[in-house]
Amino acid sequence: MPADDTQTTTPKKYSWSFKNGKMNCCASEKSTCNVAKLWEVNALSQFHSAEIQRATKEINAILATARRTNRTPGRELSFVQVEGRHLLAWVHDDLVSPNNDQRVVRKMLKLKGR
Repeated sequence: MPADDTQTTTPKKYSWSFKNGKMNCCASEKSTCNVAKLWEVNALSQFHSAEIQRATKEINAILATARRTNRTPGRELSFVQVEGRHLLAWVHDDLVSPNNDQRVVRKMLKLKGR
């Protein structure tokens, strides 16, 4: 899973899986695994007040501090959706699914040219 999907025009979707004590996220049709960073806004509104913006900044700062403690390569701090709630977890992105880009799938499976 890329560290930050905010620069893409079409948001990519990722789903989580768990096997052998390891949480993984891979490309999917569903979005149940997301980058652990909250959006901040340029202007306050009725739905995003000063109190919410302050909390958002504080939460993002806490997440950034936690992210800096990561000593395991290939692992990202993510929000994993489970039964309608979110779990903050370290996840790996080394799985490939049929939903990955065709080039990624072909490379992972070591497929020959057409």
